[in-house]
Amino acid sequence: MAEVTVYADVDAFIESWSLTEYAGSYADARQGTPGAAFLTARTNYADSRGKKSLAIGQLALNGPPADNWYCNEGVLSFNTAGVVPAGNMVTGAVLSLAASILPSAWAGTTVLEARAHTFTEPPSTAAFVPASQLASKTLLASAEIPPSSGGGAGTPDTYIAFTSEAGFAGAINNAGRTQLVIVSLRQRTGDEPATGTVEDWLVAYSAEEAEAGEYRPRLVITYAPYVVVSGQPAGATAVALLAAITALNLGHPHPVIPAPGIRLERKLAAPRVHANRPGMIR
Repeated sequence: MAEVTVYADVDAFIESWSLTEYAGSYADARQGTPGAAFLTARTNYADSRGKKSLAIGQLALNGPPADNWYCNEGVLSFNTAGVVPAGNMVTGAVLSLAASILPSAWAGTTVLEARAHTFTEPPSTAAFVPASQLASKTLLASAEIPPSSGGGAGTPDTYIAFTSEAGFAGAINNAGRTQLVIVSLRQRTGDEPATGTVEDWLVAYSAEEAEAGEYRPRLVITYAPYVVVSGQPAGATAVALLAAITALNLGHPHPVIPAPGIRLERKLAAPRVHANRPGMIR
């Protein structure tokens, strides 16, 4: 198999903010309720380290003058048009975000979910997904982010790889752009953070951070050549054919022999190329 790395070139986080002073609530922040929650599409946001970042997840703050809730969603767009050469198919995809600032106060880890989404670019507040609609968005990947004291992935300036679902490969749009929304699992399920500067989020480098280099949000896409099948003997079963194709695509040392009359071919994959560095071939 071969792989290609693509970096997000469009992103933002949509901030939904609500506070009791305006008769708002946590539920309003989750839903982006008009009149009770204030939505802002944040790009070029500089975090406390001065890095251009995406603040994704939940935050609760005590007043005065009121209690505040933030429910922020990150939206990412990758130009994946033509990144997989003709004659090949996507076999996998891994999303990674690089931490700039980690959550510091929550009972357990922050869990972020990447879900399929479609939004108009550049992103606006219309890209916000109300909590009641998040479950209808296909889950593509998720990541557990330990607090800053947790070590391991809980270290700033390191990539955190999401664990991909089986359907992520099929969500890669080789004819255009691949768009995602990143949300907190607790935001989706309605697990309200207690007020008092309680964090359930990750502050990650954005595509706007020029100094971040490869810390930008990235997708690593793997692909393999299509298998050409010819012949349709009456005795061939779908199970035998699938086994033969799987063995060839995985480079199995003892490929399954298909039923008589079926011819399977394997093509060589193209070299691995950095999508954002066309001249660089691995």
